[in-house]
Amino acid sequence: MTHSATHFVALTPPGRGAVAVILVFGPQAIEVCSQEFVAANGKALNLQPLNRIVFGNWGRQAVEELVVCRTADETLEIHCHGGHAAVMRIRTALREHGCSQVSKESYYELQSGNRFNQLAGQQLQHACTERTALILLDQFNGAMAYALQNIRTMIAAGLHAKAIEEIDRVLQWTALGSHLTRPWQVALAGPPNVGKSSLINALVGYQRSLVFDEPGTTRDVVSAVTAFRGWPIELSDTAGLRRDADPIERAGIERARQQMTSADLVVLTFDCSRPWTVENQTLCEAWPEALVVLNKIDLQTTLATQPSEQACATAANDIRVSALHGEGLSTLIDEITLRLMPTEPERGAAVPFDQSVVQMLQSLRQSLT
Repeated sequence: MTHSATHFVALTPPGRGAVAVILVFGPQAIEVCSQEFVAANGKALNLQPLNRIVFGNWGRQAVEELVVCRTADETLEIHCHGGHAAVMRIRTALREHGCSQVSKESYYELQSGNRFNQLAGQQLQHACTERTALILLDQFNGAMAYALQNIRTMIAAGLHAKAIEEIDRVLQWTALGSHLTRPWQVALAGPPNVGKSSLINALVGYQRSLVFDEPGTTRDVVSAVTAFRGWPIELSDTAGLRRDADPIERAGIERARQQMTSADLVVLTFDCSRPWTVENQTLCEAWPEALVVLNKIDLQTTLATQPSEQACATAANDIRVSALHGEGLSTLIDEITLRLMPTEPERGAAVPFDQSVVQMLQSLRQSLT
């Protein structure tokens, strides 16, 4: 790929989607697209203002309605229907006019001379939510490169203590950086028939888990991906934990325990309408860092059945919800978000989004100390 040629790159991943984005860049980008695109406002592409979204038709015979946006003198974005046929038609036309297709990796390498900016650009397309995409966009625009340059300057000046402080400031976002392209894992666990399946359905807003009033209905881990306050979350509905289970159910319970061990957060769920039991107490003590949720508050009738007075200290700050009626769900979502993200970076902060960045900073810190 050379700067003197005209290229195009598909910025959206392949597959069916509402909109696909193709970027054309190079000295002949506007001229090439002008041979296929006719703007509805009648103006030539080179006369369209920069960053103006322009509606029109692509093709001289069978036309394709789409929009284009000239973002620079030699750069133009094409936003077309996300289906395979529309994208292939535009690609074919661009090739016929002498444009060559490049990969996203090559494009990011050309746009950014910094390795970490390139990595951020490659990961940006895999961002789970708009919020995580904005953080990766900051890294692509040089947030991480700028922080690393500051660290180099401090080391060169012999300011090792300040360099370590800067490294620690970046490394504090390691957990966040590892979840920019993959969701946090949240496992809902607890005894059978406490409403875990109903709760996960209520949290994601659709019927993801089978709900039936009989112990052992959930025998495998059922997952659903959603977003809480803009952060990507994968909720897992696990088998009810009990001792007197049949062999098949015991296999599900074992998978549940494995899911709990690997999760970023465990949400222990109990039935608020039942008396607190020794098994509940033991479960709380086994998972002291878990978030305790008391479901079915709509079935609470007397103070005598409230478990919070009998519960262990870990359940003292329990969250009470009704999966059936939606009570307390907003509070639960806020608490899950707070447990996973107690603080968040300011816009433009350096976030170690790739494991190679983390390892490099950790190694540098060790050598400085």
